[in-house]
Amino acid sequence: MLKVPSEKTPMKLMNAKIFARPVMSRAASGALLCMALLLCLLSFPVAPAQAAPETVPFTTLQFKLFRIPDGYTGGVWAFLAPEVELPATVQIAVPTGVEVFFFGEVPPGGVNSETPTFPQPYNVVTRGDYDIYTAVAENSHNIQLEFYLEHFPVRAAEDGNHAIRIEYTPLTDLEVLRLAAFIPAGSTIVTPEAEYLGTGPTGDISYAVATIDVVGGETYSVDLEYTPPEVTARENAAGVSGGILAVVGAVIFTAIVVAGLLLFMKVRKGSDSSDDDNSGDNHSAFE
Repeated sequence: MLKVPSEKTPMKLMNAKIFARPVMSRAASGALLCMALLLCLLSFPVAPAQAAPETVPFTTLQFKLFRIPDGYTGGVWAFLAPEVELPATVQIAVPTGVEVFFFGEVPPGGVNSETPTFPQPYNVVTRGDYDIYTAVAENSHNIQLEFYLEHFPVRAAEDGNHAIRIEYTPLTDLEVLRLAAFIPAGSTIVTPEAEYLGTGPTGDISYAVATIDVVGGETYSVDLEYTPPEVTARENAAGVSGGILAVVGAVIFTAIVVAGLLLFMKVRKGSDSSDDDNSGDNHSAFE
């Protein structure tokens, strides 16, 4: 049964009790809103963090020094194993601060002035004494990097020979590391283990010394010793002069011997004639 309000119960108060709702504090409403937003964010899928691409080590590397009018340049040729699938992320180390003027893939037929490089600016970070260049090889298993050498690698010995110091520090282990250099045209190589690689367009001669089972992070060096062309020319000239003198001496000696033989034969012939004459006289006397 519906209770009829008495005269002591005001109508406004009754309406307030019927329609009143609990009032929430601002702090509580803010907390609920934050929870709702957090639930919404958690409901969306989160993309996994992408790991840095794994670099693929090279199996063979050649570091070669080139002669230029005002010094030398260094060239790195690094080779991936043929079975490596491309694209592959690769890294090459060079001394800190050197000016790199080419870093790219080697196309069939070799690099020329039209060969594109990796996108520039190059991806390079400095670690200690080395700048590490990183790129993605997409079309070739052979990577080339060239830079200007900041020091002069040739020294002269007291005997007139020259030696060019070649050194390189690979990032990873290698099956083979070749340290090579061009020496002036007309020079004579002295280092016995040096391997002839070829002759350049200017006539310079390239030699290399190979090392197997190379350990990454270790510095490898070799002094490629050679006799420069001016010394070789002097030695050749001295050899020619000595040869000429030897030939002349042999000719003179032969002439003296021949003259002596002729003189001996002439004297002998004269002596024989005299003996014949004396023999005839005695025969007549005996008769």
